[in-house]
Amino acid sequence: MNFKALSKTVLGVFLVSVVMIAHAAPDLVVGEVAGNVGDTVTVPITFTNDDAVVGMDFKLKYNPALLTVSSVDLSGLGGSISNHSNDAKNGVITFLFANFPLEEISSGEVLVKFIINEATSSEATSSLALKKVTFSNKAADAIVAGKVIGGSVAIKTADTTTSVTPSSTKSGSGAFSLWDFFFLSLLLLFVNNRYHKT
Repeated sequence: MNFKALSKTVLGVFLVSVVMIAHAAPDLVVGEVAGNVGDTVTVPITFTNDDAVVGMDFKLKYNPALLTVSSVDLSGLGGSISNHSNDAKNGVITFLFANFPLEEISSGEVLVKFIINEATSSEATSSLALKKVTFSNKAADAIVAGKVIGGSVAIKTADTTTSVTPSSTKSGSGAFSLWDFFFLSLLLLFVNNRYHKT
């Protein structure tokens, strides 16, 4: 493969990457935490608005035999209307966010504090599943979600408590970013032009 064909291929990959990023989808990711019986743990629910989301609602399912909701902090997520309700018997928290007038909801986090129930006598895990996730735009059309990832609360018998928040998989060491493709494309075009001039 000559330099000209290679540079066109890389440039094509770059342009496809730009189009894909321009049409990104909103993400909703629940954190994974661990704690001991009797502890209060904070679980982040991270929303990334990579599309024009002006309203959303979803349910978070937890195990009420293992966890009790202590508090829910909605302030880290934008929206002129934000509300939640907790069905403690069935272990379901329902969330609603919207902006009026219709403007995009800012990316951010909802923080849910759970108390690990004293009745839990051995190590266990309560999954935190996202259900009925709906995103909508200004035209009241449904927006297809990107990542929708549940989390968990691991109950330990040790005395230490740790918290792990999911990290983005969009970039990182060893991964090509949009800028990497851009600069590689420019470099190949430069080399291609230099090669054909001599």
